[in-house]
Amino acid sequence: MSEAFPNQQLDSDMMGLAKNLALEASRSDQDGRNFGEVFLPDADSFMRPASQLVYDDAPWLSSTMNDVLFVHHDICNEAAQSLGLKSVRKLLISGQLNLKDLPCPSPSTIGSNLRDFESHGQMLSHLVDFADTLGSREVCFLFDFRTHSSQSLLQPNLSSLQGPSLIMYLKGVKLGAEQISRLQCQNHDLQGLHRTVKNGPGLNTMYHFTDVPCIVSGEGLYFFDPQGSYFVDQDQNKARPVGKAHLYVNSDLSNKFADQFVPFQVFGFNAEREFHGTLFRMPIRLASKDEAREVSLGRNMDVEEFQELLASSSNWLNHESLLFLEHLESIEVCSWSEDSGEMVSEFKTSLDLSISASLRLSRRALSANKEWQKFNLMSVFGSVPAIKHMFEVKINTVNRRTGVKQQHHWLIAGMIGSRTSRKMALEHKTKKLVPCVAVAALLSCDGLALPKLEGQLFAYSKVMRTGLPVHINGWFEVTSNAFGLLQNGLSKDNLSSVERFELEWNQELLESSSEAYVDLLASMCPRFKHTPLLFYSRWPQLACIETPFIETVHRPLYSKLAQLPLFLLGSGNFVKLQSGVFPPEASTSSNSNLQRLCSLMFPLFSCPSFLGSEIRNAGVRDVSEISPEKVRARLKGDPRLVHALIAGIPKQEESPSDSTDQVVDAVIEVLEFCLQDLSSHGKRDFKSLHAVRLLPLANGSIVNFPYESFVASEEEQVRPCYLLPRSNLPRRRSSLVSGTRLCITAVCQG
Repeated sequence: MSEAFPNQQLDSDMMGLAKNLALEASRSDQDGRNFGEVFLPDADSFMRPASQLVYDDAPWLSSTMNDVLFVHHDICNEAAQSLGLKSVRKLLISGQLNLKDLPCPSPSTIGSNLRDFESHGQMLSHLVDFADTLGSREVCFLFDFRTHSSQSLLQPNLSSLQGPSLIMYLKGVKLGAEQISRLQCQNHDLQGLHRTVKNGPGLNTMYHFTDVPCIVSGEGLYFFDPQGSYFVDQDQNKARPVGKAHLYVNSDLSNKFADQFVPFQVFGFNAEREFHGTLFRMPIRLASKDEAREVSLGRNMDVEEFQELLASSSNWLNHESLLFLEHLESIEVCSWSEDSGEMVSEFKTSLDLSISASLRLSRRALSANKEWQKFNLMSVFGSVPAIKHMFEVKINTVNRRTGVKQQHHWLIAGMIGSRTSRKMALEHKTKKLVPCVAVAALLSCDGLALPKLEGQLFAYSKVMRTGLPVHINGWFEVTSNAFGLLQNGLSKDNLSSVERFELEWNQELLESSSEAYVDLLASMCPRFKHTPLLFYSRWPQLACIETPFIETVHRPLYSKLAQLPLFLLGSGNFVKLQSGVFPPEASTSSNSNLQRLCSLMFPLFSCPSFLGSEIRNAGVRDVSEISPEKVRARLKGDPRLVHALIAGIPKQEESPSDSTDQVVDAVIEVLEFCLQDLSSHGKRDFKSLHAVRLLPLANGSIVNFPYESFVASEEEQVRPCYLLPRSNLPRRRSSLVSGTRLCITAVCQG
């Protein structure tokens, strides 16, 4: 074939023939070297002598090779080995191949990635988010305060990297040289992530802590030096970003440069064998005395600050860090002090031990769903069915520093977004957007039902405070200005096309979250029907909510809630908004008589008083509330209501005067409410009180308005608590009227 196709690229038929011939030859009992000169297709489908070709048994390093001719990928490694080809591993170990430099981001690129992030704790949470995108189930951070020996290093100037470091361990996740490089270059098409990093700088977060991250994964040891100040070639005219890769398994690297591998001897690492995980070692960036290295990618951190970060890590990496993640099931923080012989676990938060396959599927059910991508076809027929998912998760936390153990029980309602958000995602496919949102309510903490929650917005990790009593997560576009635009009143004037899109996308997702919020509350209702105040504590209050979430969450939420049977009547039944009446705002525990009278008149809601105003503020018009006018009308229509009110007041057999006082107080309480809309407008016409039995006399009887009467003088009043200034009273006497604190004067003048 080599003679038939000299310097010609094989077509698919000839490639198939070459593959089959190679496979048959490899199955022969003879050693491949006994075949004489063997020709095989190379990676570009040209026939080459087998002696010139190499098969790739280290694909994570193959892109870093110089001047290597690889055999065609259709020729499997087993066949290539049988035919006598050399492998990448063998050539590297023998020194016949050299690794070329790995791509490494420039300081300016890293600086722009880190520009908006300053908090050390916040960057820890971004590393957790990044671990989740890689599909890791466990992540562990080690705060290593040790300084290691620096006698046998790959290069002498690496000695400053042997000091205290932050190490992140991803169990079961192996990365190759090419993938690590691409992860730093933010090339989402080639990263191989399970989902896009939505919040934070991704893998470049490690440069917040270090100038030179040192990484072990699989069989490779990698260094990245963006400033080019540690790995300097002799023929290099100026510093440049550079990455280095070393294959350490089946080599003498760990013997020749033993000190280089000592800091990695944690979490089961052994330089003699392949490591089934990834260690990101980040030597902390100490203030340098070397003027040539004063340029820094992130913030310096002294050992004291490093200790403070360890102490606060349980706040930044608490149970909520796992709440919306799709793969990660455990976060642990460990420490290793300078004078200690072993690593110590400080803090751990993890999903409950009863993790099931169904729970794992539930956590990523929405992002993995592709049905929404059929939107364009469905919308032709006018039907866009909702895609929703709800599940529960329990998260355990053990803080060995404080000795505290906790379990948090969450309910999470998620959904694929609205018609508009689906359309936006499909029209911007290059952004790889998924219109999914989720809302989470904390059901209990160590058995305490519905503890208070300070709501946060998540883009898988925390973004900002919302003021809602639940957490919201979504595929939000999180840039330095995305939520600043919402904060500034949703104005779209003078925005770039990118800013306008991000603003509109985030608005759509937030409005979709209101529907998931409704589903969440509807599911919680039967759980807490016997403790309604707890149930309604998860309904938001306008006074607490941050500005970006008023129009996008509060208003659509209450508009939807008004259509559902989620409003509790005094009878214990939950009904729709139209089936009941909110008590007057004046009706509180301090004026229970008014509350009792209203319950005799109307189907009264037993909801917290704030709900009525929240629904009105959301623009819902059919909110039925008790007004002074309605009470006056009912009292005119049914005089027995006041009698029923009085009959319900317990009698004081030993002190009849006290009973009379209670009756008068009850009537005055109702009367004051009935006068609110009259006196507040300065009206002098109180004819609407005609035939209303709410006028208490000094002798203890209750009569109808109007009644020829006047308010007694201070000397004539029997009960001083009902006094009014004498100067405001009419100048005639027929019977004595008991004063009504502030309102009765206006009645008498009418």
